[in-house]
Amino acid sequence: MFKQKVTILGLKGKWLLVLGILLPAFLLIAGILLNTLYLRLNPPWELAVARHDISAPAAGLSLLWSRDDVYMVRSEAGIELFSDGRDLYFLGSTSPHRPETIVKLDGATGDVLWGDRTRFFLLPPPNLLAGSDGRVYVGYEGFQRLDPEVDQRLGAGRVTAYDARDGHSLWTQTIPGAREIITMNLDGPALSVNGSTSDRYFLLDQVTGAVLSTEIKEVGIGYTLFTRENWRYTRDTARSLRVTDLRTGERLWGRAFPLDCLYQPPF
Repeated sequence: MFKQKVTILGLKGKWLLVLGILLPAFLLIAGILLNTLYLRLNPPWELAVARHDISAPAAGLSLLWSRDDVYMVRSEAGIELFSDGRDLYFLGSTSPHRPETIVKLDGATGDVLWGDRTRFFLLPPPNLLAGSDGRVYVGYEGFQRLDPEVDQRLGAGRVTAYDARDGHSLWTQTIPGAREIITMNLDGPALSVNGSTSDRYFLLDQVTGAVLSTEIKEVGIGYTLFTRENWRYTRDTARSLRVTDLRTGERLWGRAFPLDCLYQPPF
């Protein structure tokens, strides 16, 4: 009798082990299938989507090509787009049934060369785009409310670099405390990043994503827009621009503007 009980318990243990392995896999597959079905039946941006046009005029302003199947979640926003001199990249989708992606278009024909699904449904969308030297940089919003006084990484905004040739991910760097990425600017070998609610400005290595340096956000310390010939251009506030000589630290000139310019201007 004792031997039979042990055998029965052993069989139950094996079944529990098998169930523990198969159940998570089943739930994952079921979740993916249900999510795909939901997207097909109810596009996540069906009501808010805006169908934009992207046109590329040739010399003499004659139309070379045009696409009118560009979809975006934020219907009121402009298209985040840049060109490397040959091809075009934009944040959006060519289908209302897909979450927002980064798409590469042939500059001569407008054909889609590749599109990378940069997020899953229900996660925050990408909101900024920049590129240089065969890489495309995308800024993402965070997915939870952050405390500005806490250097929080979990759920914070992030920057991801993609290979411009095929769209595969190269690196990702989280910006602690950032609810979203407000501005990204190329500054020599660095990527200058300003995240909302973060207490610091970040300079990232364009190749590796490593943090090269940070600056505390305080009076007299501005966000680096770019550096040229030992002159650093910074923005102290949303309405001001300052130029500093890096060799001497002397402020060369500064100017205030009547209107805020907080976000990167969209294309």
